[in-house]
Parts: sequence; C-alpha cells; structure tokens
Amino acid sequence: MKTPEYQARRATLDDIASLRELWRAEKFPEATMEKRVPEFQVVQATDGAIVGALGLRVVGTQGLLYAESIGDFALTDTLRPLLWERMLTVARNRGLARLWTQNDAPFWREHGFAAAGELLPKLPAEFAGSEGPWLTLKLKEDVLAGLTPEQEFALFRKGAMQESEAALRQARILKIIAWLVGAVLAGVLAVAGFYLLRFMRLTRRPNPAPVYYPPARR
Repeated sequence: MKTPEYQARRATLDDIASLRELWRAEKFPEATMEKRVPEFQVVQATDGAIVGALGLRVVGTQGLLYAESIGDFALTDTLRPLLWERMLTVARNRGLARLWTQNDAPFWREHGFAAAGELLPKLPAEFAGSEGPWLTLKLKEDVLAGLTPEQEFALFRKGAMQESEAALRQARILKIIAWLVGAVLAGVLAVAGFYLLRFMRLTRRPNPAPVYYPPARR
C-alpha cells in the first residue's frame, strides 16, 4: 500500500520551528501564534517537513479558522483540502455549531461558507478585531443560541441534576443487588451448615457400654 505523500495531524511543540517559518512568510505575529500551537493542525510531507498549517480557535460552540499558512503556493490546491477535512473532523468532535473565517478564497465558498451578512452579530467578540469580510458555515443547530447567561446556567444546572439523579438511581440499584447477593449467600451458607451438622450427627457413633462378666465359680 502506497504511503500518502502528505498527512494532516495536530501540531505539537516539536513543530514550532517549522511553524515559525510558515508564519513568518505570511507575516503573522510569531509571538502570538506560538502561544496557540495546540489550536493548529498541520500537513506533514513524507520527509517530515511541515508544509502547511491552519488554526482553529474555539469559543463555546463556535470556531474560527485562522492563520492558514502554506509554504509553497503551488501546493495550495493539494494541502487545503487536507487541512479542511482535518478541521471539519475536529470541529464535529468538539460539537461546534458554526465556523467563521476571513479567508475569502473560492475554496471556502465551494465548501459551504457564505458571507456572514445578517449573522455577523452572532460573531463571538473574541473573534472580532480584524477588518475584512467574514464568512460563516453552519454545522448544526446551536441549542444555546439566543440564551441569556442565566438561561444557560439554568440549563446546565438542570443537566447536572439529571446526571446526579441518574447516578443515585444507579447507586440504589447496585445497593439492592448487593443486598440480594448477600441474602442468597447467607441462605446458601445456612443450608450448607444445616446439612453439615446433620451429617456429623448421623456419622457419630456412641461408645459401647462395658460388658460385665461374673466371676467363674470354683
């Protein structure tokens, strides 16, 4: 089986030197990017070289795709799909409901991203700050959208209470099972003890009475 020429994976601290070169080429602030290495996915060539990277910043159920860096522009059409597939998997595994990006390359629109338009007010404040158009992609319904902090807390509290009640029910069931097992075991031991005593009584033989022989007459 032929080994793929490029593979996407999560970035590690060992990749910092390679990432710095990519960020430097794109004029991204290296000091800021270094603090966010765990947010990046990278593409590695068969020779071990890091040839592409993309960051995913998460706030709640929303994610920001940022700092796309591809060392060789000629590889963009090859590497970008790998990064996107990896990011989509990560986003779904983390339960994200919506993605945002300011990368307006045609690729992103071809994969479902559209101008934010009237959805822009939903952009998390942590993502804002950069000028330029925003694109967004809905992954699933966001059940927390539009809820006040108090409502979110109430929903969280309700879920925590349901989990606690389920744990208590499970504990009661285990307690009942343990009691039944103990009762059955005690019954078995009682029956075994009864038959053991009976057996011992049946097998015990009384000592024979001494026989008296009168003295012989002379």
